[in-house]
Amino acid sequence: MSPTGSEHSPLRTRYDSNGSDKEGDDLKECIGEQTNAEYKHREDSISSVVSTEASVVSSVVYSPESSHKLRKTRFSTSHEETKSVVTLTSDSHKESERSRAPENEEKRSAISSNKRSAISSNNDGGAQRQKKQSHNEQAIVGALVSMKSDPEDAERAQQTLCFMERLVHRHKANVKYIVDADGIPTITYAMHLHPDDSALQKNGCLLLLSAMKCFQGDVDLQELCCRELHHSINSNRDMVQAYIDAGGIDTLTTSMTVHTNVGDIQQHACGIFLILSYKNNEMKKVIADAGGVETAVAALKAHPNYPPAQSNALGCLGNLIGCDLNVKTVVDADGIHLTIDAMKKCSTYALVQRHGYVVLLRIAASKKGEYVKLIADSGAIALATATMKRHQCNETVQYWTCKLFSCLSKYGNEVKNAIIEAGGLEVMGTAIRIHSRSERVRKTAEEAMTLVLTRE
Repeated sequence: MSPTGSEHSPLRTRYDSNGSDKEGDDLKECIGEQTNAEYKHREDSISSVVSTEASVVSSVVYSPESSHKLRKTRFSTSHEETKSVVTLTSDSHKESERSRAPENEEKRSAISSNKRSAISSNNDGGAQRQKKQSHNEQAIVGALVSMKSDPEDAERAQQTLCFMERLVHRHKANVKYIVDADGIPTITYAMHLHPDDSALQKNGCLLLLSAMKCFQGDVDLQELCCRELHHSINSNRDMVQAYIDAGGIDTLTTSMTVHTNVGDIQQHACGIFLILSYKNNEMKKVIADAGGVETAVAALKAHPNYPPAQSNALGCLGNLIGCDLNVKTVVDADGIHLTIDAMKKCSTYALVQRHGYVVLLRIAASKKGEYVKLIADSGAIALATATMKRHQCNETVQYWTCKLFSCLSKYGNEVKNAIIEAGGLEVMGTAIRIHSRSERVRKTAEEAMTLVLTRE
């Protein structure tokens, strides 16, 4: 046996002893081919190396020593191949990163610049808004000071109100500066001093409505605005449409709902509704749709001992009923009993009596007399005779009471007998004598007496 086979190739020695020298030589040749392939093809994939080794292993008869040597060769080769592939990949990645570095830096710079520009723009916008608001506040304060210095100057007051109204129309938040500068009393005072200046009254009303919308919880402001709006509309009927267009009806119903327990707000708001709905069926519907009937009934409930609120609430209901319109809403809200209670508690207040009888009369005349019995059973007849005795000299009260008797007596002998028993004929006869010069009282009383005495 040659020295090469005995000393340097234990695998060869073992196989020789078994008569397998050819297989040992094949193994050397395979390993040699694998080593040469490593230097020639370093870029080959790891899977190629594993495939070559698998073919080597399949061509060799298994033995522990040969298996160990093969594994060592395979792992060594795989490790070197993997290192080569990783190194090439890493170098390629680094080179790609270096080539894209200027481009990435440029993108990062652009993004940072955009962010800084956006932040700067926001800051500038906020500063500009704050500056503009400060300028508006100073302008409003200056305008109010100018108007206070000479309140008798109608032209200056009108120009000042027009200027502030434009500012508020442009930005509703400006109304806060007017309120904070105690501008509402100044506006109402100017409106009070110049009731005949329609332009001044219009701009003043629009400013007051804006203040009411923005400060719904401020009781004093709501009361002040309602009072001045009432007086202004009562004096200047030409501005009614502008008031409506500015959302005045919804503003009032909201104020009445929020401040039900404030009698003055209820009084003036109902007074405005009374004016707006007078001989205007379209406006009656608009007010009713906005909740005017419910708020007026609520005012009757909340202020039974406050005649101004009772009077305007009853007057408002009397206008809103208008034949069959809104009658059911009033009756369902217990309007008949509330009306009679108000008239009893405010028996000396002639305006409450007048408006109360209008409400009862229009309810009785509606729905073909459907509610006549309910009115009679609620004590309206006895109350009417007592009212005519107490207010003998009040022509208007006498007229509306006789109108109620005339209407009720059209619906059955039972009602007629109740009028006679309550002394209705006597009080109507007295009204004819006292108001002999009033044609409407005389005719109405005579008609009612004739109907009462006519048996069905």
